[in-house]
Amino acid sequence: MKDLSVLIMAAGKGTRMVSNHAKVLHILCGMPILRMIYRASASIDPEAIFVVIGQDAERVRGALEGLPAGFVLQQEQLGTGHALMMARPEIEKMHGDLLVLSGDTPRLKPETLRDLVEHHRHSGASATLLTANAENPFAYGRVLRNADGSIRAIIEEKDASPEQRAIKEINAGFYCFKIAPLLDALGKLSNCNAQREYYLTDLVEIQRRSGLRIEALLHPDFEELRGINTRNELAELGKALRAQKNQELMAAGVTLVDPERTYIDLDVTIQKDVTIHPMVTLEGATRIGEGSIIHSGTRIANSVIGPEVEILDSC
Repeated sequence: MKDLSVLIMAAGKGTRMVSNHAKVLHILCGMPILRMIYRASASIDPEAIFVVIGQDAERVRGALEGLPAGFVLQQEQLGTGHALMMARPEIEKMHGDLLVLSGDTPRLKPETLRDLVEHHRHSGASATLLTANAENPFAYGRVLRNADGSIRAIIEEKDASPEQRAIKEINAGFYCFKIAPLLDALGKLSNCNAQREYYLTDLVEIQRRSGLRIEALLHPDFEELRGINTRNELAELGKALRAQKNQELMAAGVTLVDPERTYIDLDVTIQKDVTIHPMVTLEGATRIGEGSIIHSGTRIANSVIGPEVEILDSC
């Protein structure tokens, strides 16, 4: 998309994962979480993609090796607003609009990003945020609206009153900003809050107080926007994505004898009339040729199997 850049927030550790590694490095269906959000971003063809890195900086950089991405180092993690402050030298070189995304949301679809940008541009807003209704909005910022439905502010969970915490509409962590007013608002950010952090969400209220138009696009599917915060959530999403992959393969002419016990990564390619027996694991960029048969207990990683090949049990 013309006059559009993307900034992916990927500096945090993710303490609820109980890991020594950055959250965005955890593997989901064969690839790091970060690479999945990068793919969604690249699919809308922006002029540039930058990633804010901090925890495990070099390994996070390595997760996108070979892909056209720039990196911004956030040495101290002082909040999401602080991440944008660290990226300011790069943002100053951009023009048009900036899409700001959370790096831990692997289900995000390219069409959702397109809808956000198009809504932002058609409305003429200075800033547009993506929102959703959540039955359990715990830990998410709540969207505060005026009586006429316009956006007033976003209040973080730890700063919200009991009444505000009862609000179901949440800020999903995706924004589209006009770059010039964003740069002006960045200079007015403060860390006067319960966390003593610089909140990216405060940029919304700063711009509104300046008389600028703030828009919100309500997305119908909260699950698509939900971040990965725990190992349990990682496993649940992995199971759902593998089930979807298996359904797509069967619809394309692949026989899976027991889909619930067949583990196939997202980048695996399988041609029609292949038969795969239970307890088979296919990983990485594996390709299986037409008419092949793979028997139970086999694990194949980053390999090419030609057509009409039969692989026996437990190879």
